[in-house]
Amino acid sequence: MADPHTARSSQRMRIPYLYYAVLIYIGLICYFLFQGGKTSFMLLTMATLLGCYWLSCAFGGIRRASGIREVGGEGRKHYMSHSHIPVKLQIRIPGWVPMPYLVVHDELYRFGERVHVHESIVTLDHQRSALVTYQTPPLTRGCYQFSHTVCWTKDLFGLFAYEGAFHAEQSLYVMPQTVPVQSWKQLKSWRGAFQVEQSMSRQRRESTTLNGIRDYVQGDKLSRIHWNATAKTGALKSKQFEPEGLPQLVLVLDLSIDAYEDNDRFELAVSILASLAAYARQQQRRVVIVGIHSGMNLWDAETVRYETLALRQWFASVHPSRVSARERMESSWVNRWATHPELRNGGIVAWISGGRHRSQLTNIAALAKRGWQGDYIHVHTKPSDEDYELRTMLMRHQYAYIPVSELQQLPVRLGESSA
Repeated sequence: MADPHTARSSQRMRIPYLYYAVLIYIGLICYFLFQGGKTSFMLLTMATLLGCYWLSCAFGGIRRASGIREVGGEGRKHYMSHSHIPVKLQIRIPGWVPMPYLVVHDELYRFGERVHVHESIVTLDHQRSALVTYQTPPLTRGCYQFSHTVCWTKDLFGLFAYEGAFHAEQSLYVMPQTVPVQSWKQLKSWRGAFQVEQSMSRQRRESTTLNGIRDYVQGDKLSRIHWNATAKTGALKSKQFEPEGLPQLVLVLDLSIDAYEDNDRFELAVSILASLAAYARQQQRRVVIVGIHSGMNLWDAETVRYETLALRQWFASVHPSRVSARERMESSWVNRWATHPELRNGGIVAWISGGRHRSQLTNIAALAKRGWQGDYIHVHTKPSDEDYELRTMLMRHQYAYIPVSELQQLPVRLGESSA
């Protein structure tokens, strides 16, 4: 199938045909003026009609092509990784000039880099419109954009190529791949300790932090009834609050580009983060997501609970950034962590990174001093001698070392004893 750029090159190569056509037409005019007769008149008429047809093609409807693109389901902008996304492109060419066929060239970009090109040949119907349907290849996590669509065709004689384009810009977000997590040993150990403490008190106080909505139980106060949920479901629903003392859960993603061997390792880290966030929502746990680089990106518990549009877009578009050695040592995010209202009192942290350098231990030590314990989920390709040293030093700060080289290993690793 021809490429539009090749078509433009062919058009430049056929520019001499234009000169030849002009010379022939001038010759026919002279032949008619000096010779006269029916033959010269018929030749001049045919050449005039042919010239008008070519000019109509050159300045005709294909330059004013328009179209509407529909991606996936109606209103959807987020898709899971490795999905084939259906695309429907409705094209309309105004005018009356007949076209033997129409070549449609549609491009898909990921983070500004072209990743897929679809070309198809269609014919126009009686309303001078055409429908192009296709599916994208399996798309990895990322932010994708459709920019402009190029349409081109040739005249009936195949001498000249004519091109038009229209802009139907559209963005879609592909979410990271996830794996279902059945059990998280570290999280259960904290919860078990809490339940023992809870059993020692008959009346455990609840915090003012909303933890979800449950069915109404006889004896619930009127102030606990969630009237909006009751009106939507038709059954009484009560607000559920988190008990006091339940430790805060924080998922941390290292965004330093030096912490990962390659881009595949970073993609694995994002998938681990998304899987743990889904598990926390399933367990109705308040969870905060933090991205660490030279600074800190933080998504609070309510944003994670309802998985807002901004959070989904961040999951699809987050990428590692370069952090200098000076910025890594300064760790400017530590002060912001210590002053954030949801991160003051300590709790459980899952630090996801592929780094082995000493700054990782510095960050872990800074969190341990503020009462944060948990897991260090190490994303790597293959074990190294440095892993044993890293594991030993993490144990000093009461952190479990969890190595993960493939996403399918995550549920198994979280259920094992890694301390």
